[in-house]
Amino acid sequence: MIIRYAEEKDIPRLNYLFESLIKYEGENYIENINMNVKITSYFNRHLSCNDVVLVAVINNIIVGYIHSIIDYDNKIKLKLEASINSLYVIKAYRNNKIGTKLVREMEQALKLKNVKYINVSNIKSNNIARTFYYKLGYNVINETRIKKI
Repeated sequence: MIIRYAEEKDIPRLNYLFESLIKYEGENYIENINMNVKITSYFNRHLSCNDVVLVAVINNIIVGYIHSIIDYDNKIKLKLEASINSLYVIKAYRNNKIGTKLVREMEQALKLKNVKYINVSNIKSNNIARTFYYKLGYNVINETRIKKI
């Protein structure tokens, strides 16, 4: 397996995987997601900015990705914190440490950009993600509450 920075040629596959993530979460965790969603341009803009997008490649096929966004302090423009926006590994390739390797490589890439902290949010009922990030050293420091009205 190779982990590398995403390139422009990867955009269609990344958009497809992001669409797969949305559908997976809709099937398992979130009500009222449009299951007919088609993602065609999401990663077009994220590869051209300061985000970090890494892909896991096996036999020339992208089997997973991680996308993080650097949050700038508006007052002094220091790169202090980044957010893991999305992480997805194709179901057939899960439980092979691909997600762990993507996170670790992303952490190193963000260190090179002077990021000091990384945050990640996940759906509270997604115990797989909660356990995964906990094992990687990510601790809960606050909770967000939401109410359907």
